[in-house]
Amino acid sequence: MPQYHNGILCITVDEWLQSGLTYDQYKNDKRRGYLTIIRTGGGGHPALIEYNTLRGDRRAVIEGHFGDVSRLAQRATLEDYIKPDADAARYYTAYRLPDGRPLREEARVKYLSEACILNALIRYLNDARARRRAMGMRKGELYTHAAGLIDELDRSRYPHDLPLNPRRLKELVQKYRENGYEALVHGNWCNRNSRKVNEKVERLLISIYCMENLPFGEWVHDYYLQFLSGTLRIADAET
Repeated sequence: MPQYHNGILCITVDEWLQSGLTYDQYKNDKRRGYLTIIRTGGGGHPALIEYNTLRGDRRAVIEGHFGDVSRLAQRATLEDYIKPDADAARYYTAYRLPDGRPLREEARVKYLSEACILNALIRYLNDARARRRAMGMRKGELYTHAAGLIDELDRSRYPHDLPLNPRRLKELVQKYRENGYEALVHGNWCNRNSRKVNEKVERLLISIYCMENLPFGEWVHDYYLQFLSGTLRIADAET
């Protein structure tokens, strides 16, 4: 659906075609300089055409199909859906890793921001489904557009590591719907069965302590973090 990219009102080539305009018209207008491409396609994101650079007759056809494009795009701005989440703030402040440590401040801020973004995205998706049907958008395109909206967020204001691949984003949203705030914590640090996780962590620490060089306490912590990051392989001391 129409969107703002860096403050510029844009449509995609698919939306150009959905309105009834042809691909040959698009290529001719592009070649003659009658439209401006704001973002080239690639990486799962469609090319974006600056709407206000289109010829008047082209805009008339598009608005005849979609209606007021600027108002439609304003409703699709994800930041308008973002709201504070006090429950998420309390959850990540009280959260403890399997070894008893609290989350680092940077991690708490990021997880809280991601929760607020996903809350907003779910509200947006609920509102967007009706518009998708009205606009003739294919079902799979919804998450492509959603990933584009997340990509446009100012990361200095909304820090996050949310996936921008539409398929992975859809999987995360489903996981977040099912597991809530826990779904955002690093996968090596959480599991639906916390008792099972703690048993695994306990066996991991025992395996580190059983190393031939008998590491000191600070070494154990360092090896533990290296193992979680995938840079160190550790075999179970018993098995």
